[in-house]
Amino acid sequence: MSARQVIAFCLDCWELHYGIPDSNGVYQRDSGSSNHWDHAVHVFGAPDDYPPPIRGVLVSLQAGLPISDGRADLFSLAIAVTALQPTNGREVAPPKPKEAA
Repeated sequence: MSARQVIAFCLDCWELHYGIPDSNGVYQRDSGSSNHWDHAVHVFGAPDDYPPPIRGVLVSLQAGLPISDGRADLFSLAIAVTALQPTNGREVAPPKPKEAA
């Protein structure tokens, strides 16, 4: 197993987590911080590949620095605005219809 840690975002749970890819560089649910089996997950690449709100948080996380609530909110908003797509081949689940009140 590779010792390189990756940062991943589950688009189904809207949750940021870490993972350790296997020797082929593939992120798998067994090496993640929690179970996201069959979920749409985006595994982040190099921070420079992303816009500033996402880039800044990735750099801070990789450096082991804390993230404020405001920066976390901007990170989440930037993910939504840029329509970040899954990189594990799964589709994002469609929204559930709201029940009549």
